[in-house]
Amino acid sequence: MKTFKEIRIDILESTGELDELMAINKEIEVAFNKEFPQGWIAMSVGKKTFGSVASSFKMGIIGDNNQLTGGYGINDPAHHGFMIFQRGPDDFEVRNSISGLSVNPPEGSYLVMKHMKTGFRQIKSGNSKKVTKAFSTFFKKLKGLVKANEAEIYQRDKYDDKYFK
Repeated sequence: MKTFKEIRIDILESTGELDELMAINKEIEVAFNKEFPQGWIAMSVGKKTFGSVASSFKMGIIGDNNQLTGGYGINDPAHHGFMIFQRGPDDFEVRNSISGLSVNPPEGSYLVMKHMKTGFRQIKSGNSKKVTKAFSTFFKKLKGLVKANEAEIYQRDKYDDKYFK
C-alpha cells in the first residue's frame, strides 16, 4: 500500500509537473559535485507548497558524517539549505533558508564560532537557465571562500584535507 506522499508524487509525476524541477535539481547537483566532489547534497522534490511544486535541498562540503560533530550534516562548516518553487512553466523562485561558513571567532571573543556570509541572492522570478547559472556561480564563489578561509574554518583540524582541494 502506498503512502500519501508516494501517491502525491505519482500524481505530480503523471502530470509532468516535476519534470522541469527534476532537471534543474540534476544540473544543480552536477554543478555542486564539480566544485565539491567530496561534499554531500540531499534533495527532495514534489512538495506542493503555497500552490506550487517545490524542491528543497541541503548541502555541505564534508562528505563523511563521522567527521562532523554528532554525525549530523547540519554541523558541516558550510551547511546550506535552499527551496526552489516552480511558479509556472519555466518560472522559478529560489530562497535560501540557511547559509554561512563557520569560522573561528575573533581572539578574546566569548563566541564558540562565527558565521561568515556566503552571499547567495534570492531569485524572485527566473527561468531554469537563470537558476542553474546562479547556483553554478554560487558554488564557485563558495569554493573560493572555503579556500581563502581554510585556516580559519571552525574545527578545521577535525576534517581530512581531501575536502579542501
